[in-house]
Amino acid sequence: KIKADSKHVFQWFYSRGWRDVSVEVRQQPFIGTPLYRFPRERSGITVEYKVILGERWRLSSVELFGLEHAPITIDSIPDEKVFLNAAIQQEISSEIKRKLGSIGFADAQIHWQSRPTGEREVALEAYVTPNQLYRFGVLSYVDVSETHSDRVYKFFPEDHLKGDVYNEDRLERITHRLEQVSS
Repeated sequence: KIKADSKHVFQWFYSRGWRDVSVEVRQQPFIGTPLYRFPRERSGITVEYKVILGERWRLSSVELFGLEHAPITIDSIPDEKVFLNAAIQQEISSEIKRKLGSIGFADAQIHWQSRPTGEREVALEAYVTPNQLYRFGVLSYVDVSETHSDRVYKFFPEDHLKGDVYNEDRLERITHRLEQVSS
């Protein structure tokens, strides 16, 4: 438990730019009145975590590989050097997946690497694999009541989208329309 907690403390600081962080753990028997009784075979301990931060690293650049044939631009990449933070990487990943999903690549994979570029600076490199381009198939309606079936098939014939490039936004709009037609 103490080792796992120590790793969590380390990861928290590391993911916020302190690449040289170290965590030292010291434990000793608990002295004082505990808040609850310990089982007879156990006694309490006091755990002290000493965090040595070092200097905070900066993000010098973000490079994207694998998007040469995908017509998307990523707006969440910082224009200037900022402190390294895992939230930046997560935001860029989310934007890449969302934008690729909007043009038919619903299963994109992103692998990140970091590379030191100078004194306390690092570049992030995203290796993107868009994977297969998805297309809509034939729509199948399950449990459409007879009272709504005429309207559903009129506005959305089963081959309405067949062959069109999959688009998450379009799917969401169609789902919304179907809910309106069936209510």
